[in-house]
Amino acid sequence: MEAEDNVVWVVTGVDDFELCNLGEARWEDDQSDDLIADEARESSSVQCTPGRSVTVKTNFVSKRGGMVLECNQMLLVPAWDDAMNACRNRRLAQGKISIMALDAKKRRPTRNIPQWFIDKINGGGDN
Repeated sequence: MEAEDNVVWVVTGVDDFELCNLGEARWEDDQSDDLIADEARESSSVQCTPGRSVTVKTNFVSKRGGMVLECNQMLLVPAWDDAMNACRNRRLAQGKISIMALDAKKRRPTRNIPQWFIDKINGGGDN
């Protein structure tokens, strides 16, 4: 974006990162002998193992006239829910990263964010 749109993004904050559902994760349990082979029913615990699918859910919150973006992210993994008798995505981790737009030449904060970028973070656009 620096050359084409005269915008540089800088990270201004990394906040509220945490592992979630640790009480259900049973990290200390080594009871893998009784697990069912199907990944969806592999375990009722919330954990991430090599080769396992992870979904990243991201949303953006615009602040200060669009000059600052908060990027909220969640990592989700499939886990078996005995109560629902089905597999559902459970939150593994979450966090927030704040970024600020700077004018690439002046290195000063700017609100001149290209429309294609705004469309992209709002879920639209083809770029």
